[in-house]
Amino acid sequence: MSLASFYTRLATMIASVRTDHPVRVAVDGIDAAGKTTLANALVKPLSRLGREVIRASIDGFHHPKRLRHMRGKDSPAGYYYDSFDYEAVILRLLKPLGPAGDRLYRTSVFDHTTDTELTSYTMTASENAILIFDGVFLLRPELNRYWNLRIFVNVSIEVARERAVSRLTEGGNFAGSGYSGTTKLIEASWSWAWEPRSDSVCNRSFFVKSLRSGA
Repeated sequence: MSLASFYTRLATMIASVRTDHPVRVAVDGIDAAGKTTLANALVKPLSRLGREVIRASIDGFHHPKRLRHMRGKDSPAGYYYDSFDYEAVILRLLKPLGPAGDRLYRTSVFDHTTDTELTSYTMTASENAILIFDGVFLLRPELNRYWNLRIFVNVSIEVARERAVSRLTEGGNFAGSGYSGTTKLIEASWSWAWEPRSDSVCNRSFFVKSLRSGA
């Protein structure tokens, strides 16, 4: 199957999820797995199916540096527990797009590159909108119940290391967060990955599991 065919097939599956509110899709996986690549590739085929697509990432919901790095810049535990503002993800994005939500949402609240809060505008989602949200640790307990569909991008830790090294060689930061891209942090995201909680696992041989609804 070609990549274009796979993206179309996955988009069709996503569009088939029926809710009375915008569909909230998590694209999870370890760091440098290709989550953002997959999430971006779904925008066009979903749009062709007549759906409004909301693209957002966990990178828009970082904590300030003083909180992110309070256990040390390269702390694996700090990476998992302190990096992101999950309360803001829920209150500003997932709940408004969920059951009984007002569909008034924000796709980001913090700019980690300048370490400042954002004053981005609140937007209104249509009833048939689909949120494609990518990032690490999205299947953690406090977020997992809000997703209507969970996709896990599955790569080996060796492939993730190669991708991370390539990203750093090009001058980027690990996961866009200001972390150095060390093996420790890749292994941290590997240790806390929850593939069994996902509905769809994407790897070199793609397959789909049963769907579960979110709150």
